[in-house]
Amino acid sequence: MAKNEKILMFISVANLYDRYVFLVGHNKGDPEETYLRSLYDFDLVHGVESTYPTFAEAHAAAARVVHFIPSAVLAKKASVLKRAQEDKVESTLAPEDRVVDHFSEQYRLMDRRLRQIKTEEPDDREDLLHRFLTEIDAFKQGMQAILDEIETGPNIEELKGIIDDVKSLKDEAESLQKRDSAKRSASGRKINIDPLPFLLPLAEVAAKALVPIHETVRVERIEEDPSSGYYIASLEDDDGQVCDLHFTRKMLMCSVCPSGRTASICPYHSRKFMETYWEPIVTAVGHFMLPGKNILISYNHPGSTRSRLMALNLDSGSECTVGLTADDNTWWLKEEKIQKIASGANLVGKEIRCTKKELPGYYGRTGTVKNQEDKGDYTEYSVDFRRGLGILVLTDKDIEPA
Repeated sequence: MAKNEKILMFISVANLYDRYVFLVGHNKGDPEETYLRSLYDFDLVHGVESTYPTFAEAHAAAARVVHFIPSAVLAKKASVLKRAQEDKVESTLAPEDRVVDHFSEQYRLMDRRLRQIKTEEPDDREDLLHRFLTEIDAFKQGMQAILDEIETGPNIEELKGIIDDVKSLKDEAESLQKRDSAKRSASGRKINIDPLPFLLPLAEVAAKALVPIHETVRVERIEEDPSSGYYIASLEDDDGQVCDLHFTRKMLMCSVCPSGRTASICPYHSRKFMETYWEPIVTAVGHFMLPGKNILISYNHPGSTRSRLMALNLDSGSECTVGLTADDNTWWLKEEKIQKIASGANLVGKEIRCTKKELPGYYGRTGTVKNQEDKGDYTEYSVDFRRGLGILVLTDKDIEPA
């Protein structure tokens, strides 16, 4: 969130037969017909679907509207209230008239916002401009999709005119951003990066991984912890807190912590927490920064197994492995050095892993050594990788113990 910008909207998700729908409102005291509803208004916002298979996906879509294109919600409210003053009922409007009304209001709101941004000091509007341009791109894409569908009709020229106005608005914002950027570069000040577009998708896939045990789980908020410097994404469901995800300043997940009822049912160090929460979340996100060390675990690396995870030491730039060990009561992660195979070692009948990155179809896979042949300076191993991959000849530099 920008330091001087707050999202005050609310989200509601409901079950519709075996699917989920959402609504987003500006204020809970507003008439319900002013809310943006996925079931009826999906054509007004780029990327929104009418229904979703899970609560988490519906909530995530609504959250993206709130965070990245809130003008769509405000435009829905403004267009409905305007029609009410003109004694027009939404249900009696032609679909094209409804779309034109909505996009006209959305353009007016975006134009007014840019005028407000221009009154800010350059240092204070950096994030505001970034958000504005992200939003106007989504706005333009939504309008273009509608235009491509309509193709012909009485409203086509009006829609084209709005798109032209939106393009001009974007050009104006980009020009202002370039001028501000040039001034920052001249002064040597670093450019701040808005973390939300990077962290929200990661938190959303983490939430989706917990749907089997928390049907109504969603990303409730993402905020910076001033004491640690980490970004914290809080996952909650209808019963309260579920867990917190911690991310470094480089947007790398470094902790998954139980919260609320989860902390009492599945304490962090329990095996149940590791199997029920940590593993599904890390598998979905795809990476994990080893606590206390500059080691990045690649959970979906082809060479990773459940107990032996491939990783990269960010200090040395070398590959390593991290062992995941668990007993009945607890679990832990520990860095391990990759074992090398001694030249000429007798490996016939043993399992090895291919470490040759130039062979993507074999890299990280395990196989059985069927035969080996000494070539003097190196040894060749005939390895059966099974799974329809067949036998491949590798040298001792291309394999490691499985």
